[in-house]
Amino acid sequence: MIRTARRRREVAWLLAPALVPAVYLAATFVIADLVSRPSPPVGPWQSGPIADLANGGVGPRWFLALVVLGFAAAVLAAAGPALALRRLRPEGPAVVLAARAAVLATVTMGLACAASVVAAVGLYLWAPAYAGYHENWQLAVYLPAVLLASAVAVVSATRGIRAARPPAVA
Repeated sequence: MIRTARRRREVAWLLAPALVPAVYLAATFVIADLVSRPSPPVGPWQSGPIADLANGGVGPRWFLALVVLGFAAAVLAAAGPALALRRLRPEGPAVVLAARAAVLATVTMGLACAASVVAAVGLYLWAPAYAGYHENWQLAVYLPAVLLASAVAVVSATRGIRAARPPAVA
């Protein structure tokens, strides 16, 4: 009985990258539907922060709460497989395949990070003033967060490669 319960827990952790974002998305739709209010139309002649354009009428506090909830969901989704693999201790060809997939995912994430940074800096530099992209805090918070996420992916892929190597013979 304990083994079955333990196995279910590991399966749940392994499925976290697929399930947690789906649950987060559903929760976001429900919360946004409950707290949304009509927002006034924003025209090119008006100035305002980008959060007012992006929050969909939920207000800055709820928008910030959804962002924080999104980061928590991302951490949970990323930590799930690591927790399961720590308990399961797999070895052999499956670990080698997983390490290769981690490297590919890290390269893809690095490219997405670079594109995102270029887009954010480009919007900051060249967007019209009324669009709300000319606020320093956005770059000061967003860029380090994206770079930190990319660094975590690189470290994780490196650890996966080390785990896939055969043990050294003494």
